[in-house]
Amino acid sequence: MRRKNSLRKDNRGASLLAVLMVLVVVTAIGVVITKVTITNIQMKEVERATKKNFYSAESLMDAVYAGVGEKASDAMGKAYQFVLENYADIKSGSRDPQEEFKRKYIDELHSTFGVVTGTGIDWDETTDPSGSQVYFRKAPYTVSSLKDCVASTYQSNIITQQDDNVSVCYEDYEEGTFTLKNVKVKYKNDQDFEDTIQTDLVFSVPSMQFDGNQAKEFMKYSLIANKQISVGSSPAGIGGNIYAGPGGIVSNGSNSASFTGNTIITRGDIVTEKSSSLTFGNGSSSIWAQNIETKRGGASRITVNGNCYVEDDLTLNGAGSTVDLNGTYYGYNFQKNYDTTVSEPAIKAEYSSAMMVNGKEAHLKLDGLNYLMLAGRTYLARGEKNPSNLSEEISDVKLGESLSVRTNQLAYYVKKEYLDTVNLKFKEDKIKNFQNENGITGLENLLNSTKQVVPYYYKDKGAGDSVNYYLNFKDEASANEYFKQYCEGSKKTEVNKLASIYAADAIKLGNGAIYTLNGDVLCVDPDSESPEIKIGMSGGWTPNDVYWNRSSQLAVKYKALQLGLTSTNPKATAKYVRITSGDAITSIPDAEKLPVDKNVLPMFDHLINQTAFSGVSGTHNTPLTLDDTGAVTYNVYCTDGTYTVNTGDFTQSSGMCNGVIIAKGNVTVGNSFHGIIVSGGDVQVNANFSGIIISDGTITFNSGVVVDSDEFLVSKLFEKDLKNSTHLFSQYFNDFGGTGDGTNPISGLIDMKQYLTYDNWKKNV
Repeated sequence: MRRKNSLRKDNRGASLLAVLMVLVVVTAIGVVITKVTITNIQMKEVERATKKNFYSAESLMDAVYAGVGEKASDAMGKAYQFVLENYADIKSGSRDPQEEFKRKYIDELHSTFGVVTGTGIDWDETTDPSGSQVYFRKAPYTVSSLKDCVASTYQSNIITQQDDNVSVCYEDYEEGTFTLKNVKVKYKNDQDFEDTIQTDLVFSVPSMQFDGNQAKEFMKYSLIANKQISVGSSPAGIGGNIYAGPGGIVSNGSNSASFTGNTIITRGDIVTEKSSSLTFGNGSSSIWAQNIETKRGGASRITVNGNCYVEDDLTLNGAGSTVDLNGTYYGYNFQKNYDTTVSEPAIKAEYSSAMMVNGKEAHLKLDGLNYLMLAGRTYLARGEKNPSNLSEEISDVKLGESLSVRTNQLAYYVKKEYLDTVNLKFKEDKIKNFQNENGITGLENLLNSTKQVVPYYYKDKGAGDSVNYYLNFKDEASANEYFKQYCEGSKKTEVNKLASIYAADAIKLGNGAIYTLNGDVLCVDPDSESPEIKIGMSGGWTPNDVYWNRSSQLAVKYKALQLGLTSTNPKATAKYVRITSGDAITSIPDAEKLPVDKNVLPMFDHLINQTAFSGVSGTHNTPLTLDDTGAVTYNVYCTDGTYTVNTGDFTQSSGMCNGVIIAKGNVTVGNSFHGIIVSGGDVQVNANFSGIIISDGTITFNSGVVVDSDEFLVSKLFEKDLKNSTHLFSQYFNDFGGTGDGTNPISGLIDMKQYLTYDNWKKNV
């Protein structure tokens, strides 16, 4: 019994057994984990291979899509060219060019993909009652045409549900679609993983609008002068859109001109001098300028018929001069820029759009306006600095009016004896004297508390440096209130009498017109003929408010038009609405502080490829035929010098030379001309012209000449030249006119991704 009890109490070897049991369990778990891991790796590998295989199949379908897209682009180009070449017949036959393009494009796709015809073929058509025009067609096409879209290595991967030779397409002439049904690709890798993708490829017909809208914007212009359009003589008429650079549109002497295009743009000013006259617009035209001005020295005239947009001011400086506005007028600026994150008050007159009558017996006719916007106000521009402190910063003197007559400046003038000129404040009790003299109350509350007046330095003839002092208001609303009181108080009769010396027949605003005014306007009631004052609006001029947004939109548009003739441009934003030296670089930090420079990014450089143009050498004269019969020929004349049109260098029709002139120097149009002229210098137009003139300098005219645009001819010349294997003139333009390349006339115009789409996409069917 003792022996048994001792064995029962002896546990030697139990630890070994426990270890063995743990090892068995751990080994089992390890085997399971290993098995699971191996299985997971295998599954991941299968998944990876499957994905890779599918992506390979998808890439193969992408290759088919790209190849089919190239064929569609070629078919579209042929259809487009067909309509261009037959445009006159199509229009004369009262047919729709877009409809002709649609049918021709689908017919070209029909031929491109080898639609099979013959007996025993699954073919179905729906036609009109006469049977002459197909509305819908179901037909087989050859799969070989589809296989040709990919490299030969992968052609065997393209299959169909029917057989390897034919499949079905749907041609819907009404909806304008052509559909390759059940396009199927398969891809099998070395491990026998196989994927298939099946889809329909749908070709849609784009809207081409063949009424000239495919032409680039510059093709609508008759004149583009990089510097200036100068009316040194009186042309009979100038039609078509026009553009002038920073030199503006200027008429002097006794000359006159009428510009009747839909769009008239200048980076500079519209100016008349002496007894000259300029007329702009056809009633619905858009006229864009920096300033409009009649110069001193004569009774000149400017007439505007349409929608007039002025960045800065309209000023009548010439005695007896006239400005007659009809339609709408937008003097839209009251800021330098319109970035809502920047507080940037207009402290310079050039950033504030207003009207000023400075010439005696002048005529400012506003009763023909339906709408008048004057977002800015008049200033006294302080050109001279303090002679005793030339480093002192000065700002222009802001007045309370959006439209001012020169004599109104007296309302803001303060006699020196009323002032402490050191501290720029009224002397004690003298402000009461000033208020009594001018019929004003509460003046102290309207003025800047720190500087109640500002000095205006000037050079007085024979007396040297002089200075006057003018009221300095705490804000624009206070300036408006002051001038209102001044005009309606004891000075009313005097103001009207003095103003009538300059505004000969006063300032009349039409009864039904709408006005948006920042400052006040002293005018004449059109019914009673008695003076009245229209008060500027106190609200709407702060960031994101109604007038702020409208002014910003117009300022942005003007800059875009100056840079590229279109209403939008990446460099034209609310933060940078003016052409500054900063526009010449990619990044424009603090561009609002950079100097305004109308010569930056000139239009000539925007349109003309400077590298190609500088490479013009010698003289070349080459015929360019516009039709296949050779009956219509335009000569392309290139020279690295100056050129005067010689009738012997061009074919002629209706008394006009037909051609294209590319000259690095000046050009003189000595004979009537029909076509395109690009000059690296000035252009003198001494004979009738139709087409487009692009000059790196100034364009001037002889008396009696007629100038007009011809958008259809210009675009036609580009289209024909771009089809040639060797271009004769289009290479000198930055965008080749936007009408294609040498093989496809719609290349670059159409994004095929929009008009070639997948439908009914299926995997592994």
